[in-house]
Amino acid sequence: MYSKLCQGDVQKEKLFIQFFEHDKNVLLLGAGGTGKSYTIDQIRKILLERGSRFALVGTTGISSVHICGQTLHR
Repeated sequence: MYSKLCQGDVQKEKLFIQFFEHDKNVLLLGAGGTGKSYTIDQIRKILLERGSRFALVGTTGISSVHICGQTLHR
């Protein structure tokens, strides 16, 4: 996962993985087209393989559909 990332991105990714591995809540933010939905899909697959309980939420209906989740207010 560390290919083609600048040093600051590598540090952020390592921090993200630490939170993820210790069952902490993670808020993923970024500009359009940066791969947020792809990243969430990969995480969802890992969590399903582990048999973990989790919730995926988005701020809008469209964002929720893209990540196979629900809106925050639901």
